[in-house]
Amino acid sequence: MRTYKRKTERGKTPPDIMEIAAKLVVETLDLREYSVLKIAKEFDINFSTLSRYIQKLKKRNLCQIREQETPNPASTGYQQPRPRSSQIMFGLTLKEVRKFAYECGVSFRVNVSDSWESNKCAGPDCFTAFKKRNPKFSIR
Repeated sequence: MRTYKRKTERGKTPPDIMEIAAKLVVETLDLREYSVLKIAKEFDINFSTLSRYIQKLKKRNLCQIREQETPNPASTGYQQPRPRSSQIMFGLTLKEVRKFAYECGVSFRVNVSDSWESNKCAGPDCFTAFKKRNPKFSIR
């Protein structure tokens, strides 16, 4: 197919009309006067598109409310929590991580292979498997 033919008219509604419809649904939700379906028909919007837009608005407003409610740590006497082990171990090299894995295995009495025992560190394949399982950790 050389040129794409749009099959529906979803997503063509201007944002200002979507916002008006969404606000109407949210404001009358407590009164149960209008439902999402009724307002979507009135504004000629697909009801699932409108409900998705309403969820986005609610999420955005909730985030703004939470930002306003968070207290200032200096004024409340709040102390920072102690750093987690991931923050403490920042800057470990590959060799140090492998040694750490070996020490953890020994201290937890896990069966480790003979090569781990002779090298006093975990193998490189263990580290790559760990990285695949935990992609959020960054190690030099």
